[in-house]
Amino acid sequence: MMPVNPEAIGIFGLIATVVCFGLEQIGVGVDENTDHSKLTRTLAHIAIIFGGTTQIFTSVFMYMFSAAGSHSTYLGTVFGFFGLFWILVGLFFLNGGDKKVMAHFFACGLLLCIIFTVRAFKDGLIWPLGIDLAVIDLLLFVLVFAWYTGKPWLTKLAGWCNLAIGFISLFLLLPQLLQRMPRRYLKLLFLNGLHPLVILKVPSMMTKPTNRVPSIRSLSLYRAKPASL
Repeated sequence: MMPVNPEAIGIFGLIATVVCFGLEQIGVGVDENTDHSKLTRTLAHIAIIFGGTTQIFTSVFMYMFSAAGSHSTYLGTVFGFFGLFWILVGLFFLNGGDKKVMAHFFACGLLLCIIFTVRAFKDGLIWPLGIDLAVIDLLLFVLVFAWYTGKPWLTKLAGWCNLAIGFISLFLLLPQLLQRMPRRYLKLLFLNGLHPLVILKVPSMMTKPTNRVPSIRSLSLYRAKPASL
């Protein structure tokens, strides 16, 4: 059995989670009649199932099957960290806890995420992966102070960061989902008829339009390289 690239489900889980949290943080659908206990539980379920489980699945797949070649350890760690991050947030929302301790955790997570960001920029993956990670850095920085002080404007800023992450992550998700769509349908989505991976400028893809269908491994956030490199 040939393993396939698991990134799409992990990225989708991230998008679904940050969009739901972002909308709540900026106040969409929240008013004086909102049952905040139900709202908190619902967000917790989304965080655990979509934010956590899908990314843990992707991480395990990366570690076990080296879906991203020599970069599987890096990507497995990225997905694994954020998967565990969202599970922790979900459990906190369900069971409660000390927000200041969580702020300390966000600060630790920020340090690790900065390393992820530096690696992406070092490898030339500035858009969309590097920018996405940079916005996540900003989110974690804001959350440290938002959870320490409880100031509403910081919560709203965190919400806009979450929505920005969701939007940028679409540019990682769509190439994975559209890779084998028949060309006649692609022309309906993209007027110039170019391959969507070229239009979205995924750094690991070819730079010129081609009729060649990319392999599963080449569709990774990274182009797989020999382990010796």
